[in-house]
Amino acid sequence: MEKTISQIQKDVDDWAQQFEKPYFSPLSMVATMTEECGEVARIMNYLFGDKKKKD
Repeated sequence: MEKTISQIQKDVDDWAQQFEKPYFSPLSMVATMTEECGEVARIMNYLFGDKKKKD
């Protein structure tokens, strides 16, 4: 039987709850997502944009 997204989310949450602080703060999550998006944007610019990667 395949699990639904809700079941998988519950499994992940159950696992995370074993830690003292199971989740990062919202500000930390936004900052991390912004950083990761910037890294993806840099690579896309190297591959498809005007800014080419330096040697």
